[in-house]
Order: sequence, then structure tokens, then C-alpha cells
Amino acid sequence: MTPTLLPFRLRPQYRNYVWGGNRLKHSAKPVAEAWIVHESDVVVSGTFHGHTLKEATVELGGRLLGQNVVAQGPVARFPLLIKLLDCAEWLSLQVHPNDEQAVALEGQGNYGKTEAWFVLDAAKDAKLIAGVKPGTDAAKLQAGIRDGSVIETCQYHAINAGQTIFVEPGTLHALGPGLLIYEVQQSSDLT
Repeated sequence: MTPTLLPFRLRPQYRNYVWGGNRLKHSAKPVAEAWIVHESDVVVSGTFHGHTLKEATVELGGRLLGQNVVAQGPVARFPLLIKLLDCAEWLSLQVHPNDEQAVALEGQGNYGKTEAWFVLDAAKDAKLIAGVKPGTDAAKLQAGIRDGSVIETCQYHAINAGQTIFVEPGTLHALGPGLLIYEVQQSSDLT
């Protein structure tokens, strides 16, 4: 009989980036992100105490991830990254590849980056960028990238606490100041 798998806690990792704030952890430097579920996080309770989530994932396979995930191929890593983001300044304008593009650009074993944001808190008049303005065709977008005016093609959105935004690969996006975000994404950092 297989022993019962009990919940375990992870030690989050904190990232100091210039756009971060002070809501995630008190620090002399801005703390932009808390990686609360990532394969390199260390387990701090239970059977896997002292091991990484990746090590637990490889050992537990379908017991941790579910049989549908395991059926897609060998389990070599934890497939998700869950973060908290404290945005005191604008983040850089980004676009992420899909799974096929990630493999073509970086090789086998790499994932694209699909992500979703849940807004935990938003300052009055907070905004984010998701997509391009209506009527922006590929030629206009390419010209904006080449001449540095791409920001003029971006679609800004007013945002409030409680809203969720799904960001598909290939979507131009950026978070604005005054946002506290719960982000669920594929475990990838390709931009």
C-alpha cells in the first residue's frame, strides 16, 4: 500500500529587481518577486524536508502532478511557477514564446510561457499593458520595434483588485506601478 502523501511547505525565493516595492519582504533593496512555488524551492516540512520541489516531483511523479501530466511524457521538473509580484514601477515590455517556439529557440526540454495574473491589490488609476491597439497590423508593430516607438502601439488597460488577466504567448505585455499580482505561469523564464 502506498503511504498517504501529506501537504508540505516550501521556502519561497525572493528576487530584488529595480521595479520592486516593499510589500513582500522588508529589505534594503526593492523586493519585486516572491517565487512561492518553483522547482528550486526547498521543502521545509514533511517527508521531503531539505529537498527541492524538483527532487520531490521526480520521485513522486503522478502522485504529485496527476496522471494526465505524467501521460504527456517523462517527469523531469515541476511544470509551474507561482509568484507574487510587487510592482512599484513599470516592468519592461515583454513577449514570451509558446512551447513550440521555446523548443525551436532554446532546444528540447524548454517550455514557452503562458501566464495568468490575479490582481490582489491595485493603486487608484493602476494600469497594465496587454496586447496592441486595435488596428495595429504586423507591419506597424514591426516598424515600432525597429524604430523604438513600439510603446505607441500598446493597449493600456485600467485595472482593479480582483481582476484576472490571461496572457497568451505572443502577447505584448507589462505590469504598471501600484500593482500586487498573484501570477501562475509555466515554469519558464524565456522572454
